[in-house]
Amino acid sequence: IRLVGGGAQSSIWRQLMADIFQMPVVSPVSTEAGTLGAALQAMWCYCNQMEGDTALADLCTDFVQLDDTSRAQPRGETSFFYADLYQRYLSLERAMRPLNTGGRQ
Repeated sequence: IRLVGGGAQSSIWRQLMADIFQMPVVSPVSTEAGTLGAALQAMWCYCNQMEGDTALADLCTDFVQLDDTSRAQPRGETSFFYADLYQRYLSLERAMRPLNTGGRQ
């Protein structure tokens, strides 16, 4: 998972996301993700128009650098805790659905 935005600057938030989604999390070096994304999309369109078939993944490999110091790995015991909490949430959501929808499902 690539994490950007204000929360991505927090090691606690990155670890939380890694544990919840049970996937490694890392942030790019560039903190301007929206600007970089727009530039990559423009470059992809230009390359496809001028040079033919260009893979967006190749452009990302060339121009998106990841900050390895921001990497968070999921912790098994914490991941199981969040998975259990999510199942509890789903159970409560199903039970509350009639109240939240005015009886409509």
